[in-house]
Amino acid sequence: MSKRSSLSQAFHDGFDRYLLPALAPLGFVRAEVPADHRAVGWTVLMAGCTLPSGAQVRAEISATGTSPPRFMLSGPAGGIELMCTRRDPAYPKATTLSHAMSDFAALLEGRDEQVLAERYLLGLEFLAAEFVVASDQLVAAIPELARRVASARTTALWRDSPARAEVLWNNRKMRSEVEARPEQGTFAFVGSGLATVVVRGTRYTFRFDTSKIDRKATPIVSGWWTTPAGTIRPSTLTVGEVTLTFNEAGELR
Repeated sequence: MSKRSSLSQAFHDGFDRYLLPALAPLGFVRAEVPADHRAVGWTVLMAGCTLPSGAQVRAEISATGTSPPRFMLSGPAGGIELMCTRRDPAYPKATTLSHAMSDFAALLEGRDEQVLAERYLLGLEFLAAEFVVASDQLVAAIPELARRVASARTTALWRDSPARAEVLWNNRKMRSEVEARPEQGTFAFVGSGLATVVVRGTRYTFRFDTSKIDRKATPIVSGWWTTPAGTIRPSTLTVGEVTLTFNEAGELR
């Protein structure tokens, strides 16, 4: 048996570690992939459950090459598109769970395979957590699952999933754990709605109501993280007694 690539291993690990446990309280078990779902160059993993009526529900993820994984769900009436409950300010249109999951890896295509494998895992973890958040949509599409969903919501994994989905989504453009490392800077510009701080020759812009801070105080930036492009930026700005935390776009959280 040939050794899996780091991407393939991450794909399998994400399914086993995150998606399957989220599906299990609804009666899903790992399933054999039918021959007509197999294609050269594609990896497909599947889970299925039987409804009280005897009808089948199937969940599957598939991937090829370095493209982000795809998620598909089908029930008695055909395919089901669960929508992500979160919005990206830069792309405010509603998007599917599958597309939202791809946001974790989209900026990394063609980059280091090990880094992309880590993003695969994060994307699949988000998929599993957001699937729980979107479970009302699942019940609307398959009413027979209502009792199982109600029961699943009493489990620790399902109770914790909304908070985990929130954290993963907010940090989806990060490549590394946040490093505190406070650095003293200087204000290059302070307007009514943004401030630019220079640290070691690099400018960082933060968008917020600047009336909250003392413009004469020295700004301190910290909470450094690495972007998918490989650059670093701070997530926290401290000015005097005021500490503000920002997202990857430099907007106040």
